[in-house]
Amino acid sequence: MPIRVPCPGAKCNLPPFVLCPKAELRNLRGLYFSSAVDEASAVNIATVIPRAESRLAKRFPSIESVLGTGTPIHECLVTVSDDQGKPYRFFVAFREQQNLPINPALKKLLPDGDFRGEVVVMRAGARVMVVDLRGAKLALLAKRAVRASSSAR
Repeated sequence: MPIRVPCPGAKCNLPPFVLCPKAELRNLRGLYFSSAVDEASAVNIATVIPRAESRLAKRFPSIESVLGTGTPIHECLVTVSDDQGKPYRFFVAFREQQNLPINPALKKLLPDGDFRGEVVVMRAGARVMVVDLRGAKLALLAKRAVRASSSAR
């Protein structure tokens, strides 16, 4: 059965949520801080990717496929640098939910924090919204981005 995705094309005449020949659905890897486990884990995030990306037709990661839709999801872009000073940008999305336990994965990262909710981090691209987050170095930098975003709250 074909996957139904919203058409991102600015001039597409297909109704919403019909299989669009101008886009594809791909899983991009991110980092997930679940409220149910002690460690952040890699997660695949369904992302609508236009065949011809532009200012009007951007990638759309379905953060809701990981975090759910029960409470509002907040998003921010965070820039951190590696040990050589090279900057990396990350897309950080989170939702707070007071009925969840204190997030143990975030508690390890931020011992003074008592965040009740979940966080997803994706790597921001240079020319596109998000790209795959692969490798130990990027996972470490993604955790650094979560630390930086928590200090901005």
